[in-house]
Amino acid sequence: MSEAAKRGRRKWSLEDKWRIVQAAPLPGNSAAEVARRRGVNSNLLFRWIRAAEARQLGHRPDSLVLLPQPALDLIPMGVFWR
Repeated sequence: MSEAAKRGRRKWSLEDKWRIVQAAPLPGNSAAEVARRRGVNSNLLFRWIRAAEARQLGHRPDSLVLLPQPALDLIPMGVFWR
C-alpha cells in the first residue's frame, strides 16, 4: 500500500482554499506553480477558482487578509546605481 493511500484524502479548510485561490492570480504567479508550492493538485485548484468565481466556494473568512492588487501601468525594471 502506498504512503498516499495510507493517509487518505486531505481536508482543506475554507480559509486555506481561499488563501490559495487568491494567491493564484497575483502578478508573477501561475496557478500551476501556486498549486505545486502548496501541495494541491492543479486541477483541484482550478476547480476552486471556478467555484469562487461562481460564488460557490463558500463565504470568504473574515480573518483572511486580502493583498492589494498592484497597478500594472508601472512595472519596475530594476534598481539603477550611479
